[in-house]
Amino acid sequence: MTLNIQLNTKLDSNHYREVFRRHSRIHIPEILMPDSAKCILENLQNKVPWQAHFNDGEKTYDLHRDQIALLPDDKKTLIVEKLHENAQSKFQYVFLNYSISDAVEQKSNPDVELNSFLDFVNSDEMLDFVRTITQIKEIKFADCQATLYRPGHFLRAHNDDIEQAGRLLAYTFNFTPHWDTDYGGILQFLDEEGDVDEGYSPKFNALNLFKIPTRHCVSYVTPFAAVGRYSLIGWFRK
Repeated sequence: MTLNIQLNTKLDSNHYREVFRRHSRIHIPEILMPDSAKCILENLQNKVPWQAHFNDGEKTYDLHRDQIALLPDDKKTLIVEKLHENAQSKFQYVFLNYSISDAVEQKSNPDVELNSFLDFVNSDEMLDFVRTITQIKEIKFADCQATLYRPGHFLRAHNDDIEQAGRLLAYTFNFTPHWDTDYGGILQFLDEEGDVDEGYSPKFNALNLFKIPTRHCVSYVTPFAAVGRYSLIGWFRK
């Protein structure tokens, strides 16, 4: 079964093209039709097989919730301590994710309806819209993963520029209702001196786009964050 996902028919491409031309990034509210956004949120909240996603240097780890449940408490504590130690001086991240691109390619989890979001983000309508507002004509396709940030999760500063990856543009579709800025989890853009140049709160049904390379991070989600930070993210590639 696939989801009926529709781009908002009232988007002003000319306005957003001018904003992106001036800043090389943009925040677009009400990106999808309301029913589409509500349906995606329901799927993110109830129908995604989340796994813990974190790194140790260049090595990536993915742990399903069943694997996490089997870990003794002292092992979980050691993992968290190691992540925090690494984060003091190295690139580090920890959050929950589900790779839609991998699931589709490997034909795994076929019952996850959200897998169809990959078709939407690669549809002619969506690709043409993104090419129009960014004027990046080389865009050919996009990958996709679902992410969920909970208290203690973060993504340290980086620029997304990986040689041979063909990344042209990063995107984040946000599906977090009632997020308080004090919860953290802000997509922050950093200037050459490391100061925060601009930040986007994860507004519900909003799309963030920015050119690669751009130095950015997702700020630490506080222990008192009352809800999860849901999004669908990826890169438009050549």
